Amino acid sequence: MSRDQVGKFFLCCLLSLGFFQGLSYLFFLNITDSLPMGLYLRIPAAVLEHGDYIVYEPEESVKQMVCDYGWGDGEHVFLKCVGAVAGESYAIREDTHEFTIEGQHAGPVFDADTTGHPLPQLRGKFIVPEGHVLPVATNPRSFDGRYTGSIPVSCIKAKVVPLWIP
Repeated sequence: MSRDQVGKFFLCCLLSLGFFQGLSYLFFLNITDSLPMGLYLRIPAAVLEHGDYIVYEPEESVKQMVCDYGWGDGEHVFLKCVGAVAGESYAIREDTHEFTIEGQHAGPVFDADTTGHPLPQLRGKFIVPEGHVLPVATNPRSFDGRYTGSIPVSCIKAKVVPLWIP
């Protein structure tokens, strides 16, 4: 078994044992490929800045898509990075499917997920509204702001930092 596989196995065992049930207000366990898998610690979030890890509850339309596509039960929160804050721009080019933040390349945009389900397609240039942030992931196949747009800050449940990454 590789180190990555051992780490995933260990995290899944802890999760299945319910180890973090009573501590969920303090810790967040990530077992997805959106950002590094591991254990994250909740910290005070007075100000959100670029690159901060956030845990948020997606809006209802996103929850429904998660259920419809079999990605989960729609009751889970997402872990992403803050890619843009209020007043900043992001764009998705129609011709190249390139995703940019403040004019800088941020990755591709795909028409479908890895199983062929069509993904929402935002096209054009957008400004993050006041009271919102744009969530992004390091994995270009992650279901993030390039497909869903910005989210209200009120949806954010926690700001977290990596505590243990296998």
